[in-house]
Amino acid sequence: MSVCSIVAAQDSNGLLGASADAKTGEQGRASGQSAAATASSYAPRTTKAADYTGRPLDEAEMDVRSAGHTAVNHDAADESRTIILRSSWIVCFQHADADAKTIDFAAVRNSEPCTGKDGEPIPWPTMPDVVGATYNTAIKDLKQAGIDLDRVTLDDASRPRSHARKATSAAHFERTVMVVR
Repeated sequence: MSVCSIVAAQDSNGLLGASADAKTGEQGRASGQSAAATASSYAPRTTKAADYTGRPLDEAEMDVRSAGHTAVNHDAADESRTIILRSSWIVCFQHADADAKTIDFAAVRNSEPCTGKDGEPIPWPTMPDVVGATYNTAIKDLKQAGIDLDRVTLDDASRPRSHARKATSAAHFERTVMVVR
């Protein structure tokens, strides 16, 4: 005769996990344990919700809903913006409510950096002052500030605007204007 005890528990995300123990009748009786005592001696094993940080908001919400949970969202920044086009937002934080089986996603737009904490201002990089700097110095300062150089053009102030070059070119102009788009 076998005794099988199963312990089920809900984790903080509302997901179920279980652990099982099987003993033969002789082993259970020899140790003097009942099925209830055996069940209480084992810690429940729980399953954690997936981490959706860095994923597109629409995909994260779809995964959560397909698991039978409710997904809600809000602006992770201190701006309280309404999220309309969820595919244009990235998950920065998630908060689970096990009782309500809900995961609340805090997100920012794709082009924005995540905040340090939910509800803080967006930490935009500070644009370095490159006015009057040489090309090489300006490029170095922009790189150090984390500016995407693909979005920077180099214009010679003595040429018409139609002759703009990518900032990654090796050209050096005495009078230059850098434009970030």
